[in-house]
This record gives sequence, structure tokens and C-alpha cells, in this order.
Amino acid sequence: MLRIKTARSYLVGLGVLLLVIAVVIFSVWPRNDKSIVLPNLTGAHSIAIEDDWDGLDSLAPVQAHYLLERTGEQFTGKAHFSVAGYEKPRVAVEDVAIPGETVEEFLKMLAQAPLTENEYIPQASPPTDDYPFAKIQLQLEAETVTFFSQSLGDASRWEVVFAGGGRSPWGVTLKGKDYGIYSARPGEALGALQPYLKKDVLARLIDPKYILPTAVPNPTQNP
Repeated sequence: MLRIKTARSYLVGLGVLLLVIAVVIFSVWPRNDKSIVLPNLTGAHSIAIEDDWDGLDSLAPVQAHYLLERTGEQFTGKAHFSVAGYEKPRVAVEDVAIPGETVEEFLKMLAQAPLTENEYIPQASPPTDDYPFAKIQLQLEAETVTFFSQSLGDASRWEVVFAGGGRSPWGVTLKGKDYGIYSARPGEALGALQPYLKKDVLARLIDPKYILPTAVPNPTQNP
């Protein structure tokens, strides 16, 4: 009889423990919250993009910054590129023009990003000194929406810099609050703009011998 009671107590205790574990896992597991709704992003009248990499390298920091305004049926503005800013900066400024339909597709892809209530936590990187940073800031009629990431995702340093894509997870600031995006969708949206972002100019700042699209720059061949 005592053994039966002991076994029952053990099973009850085990059940309670499993329930507690399930509650904890559920509370931290990334999940979409259908109540979080992004505004209509296709109404954006300006787009600011920061697409950077930093680390212990003579090239650092590598920066590509854009400020684009809606002008008629396209978005136009300036691209500011910088390499080796900590030592001997090499910089360039270029005009950029992106067709309106391309930007509209980009904005629709951003709007598909699944938001969660979970706090944004950058992906834990391997033991390297890669410190990427991406920011996409949309100025709408009545508010600003900012997507951001400090993750490499599954991509390498140069794949991130020159191809966009990946960088999951992301975060987004909406009405003063940050949400997590456990999806590569914002990076994929950014990748859709790459043909117009003149990254060949940045590539030649890194390596004057580099010509798109043969290969990514080789940091061992820096000037």
C-alpha cells in the first residue's frame, strides 16, 4: 500500500513538473501574434537603409547608407559608401534610382514579415568577429516603422554585404515598441533591391580589381 501511495505521489509530482516546463517553454517560444498588424507600408514616402559590417579588420567598418524619397513613379536619392573608416577611409557617393514597382514589391515583402511579442535577440554567431548591422526605416504619412538586425543568419559576411537576404532573426520598432521577427523575410525584401543599390561601387572601395558579379571581394587582396 505504501509503495502504491509513493508511486502515485511520484507521478503527481512528475506531472506538475512537466506542466511547469511546458508553460515556461510556451512563454518563451517565438510565436506569431495575429493582433500585431503592420500599417500599410506601400504608402511610405521615404526609405532610409543602413547596411553595415564591423569587426577586427582593416576594412572595418564597411558601410552602405541610403536615403531615398518617392519622386513620381520611382524612389531616388543618394548612396553613401565607406570602407576602412577606422584607419584610412575610402568613401564614395552615388545617385540611386529604383523603379516604383520594385519598391512596392519590397514593401509588400516587408509587410509579410511575421511579428511576435518576443523580444528581439540577435542570432548567436560562431566565435568570429563579424558584427553586421542592418536597418530599414520607413517614413509613412503618420508614423515611422523601423526594421533592424544584428544577425548574419545563414549567410557569410560578404553574402550579407553584397546579396542582402537572411540575417534572421530581425526586429521591428512599431509605435515605440520592439517586436521580434523570427523570419528572413525583411532580409529577402532587402535582397530584392540589390540590383539598384550600386554595391559594385562599394566592392571597388574594398578591392579595386573586383568586378560584379564574378565573386565577392577577397579581404586578403586589399589594396
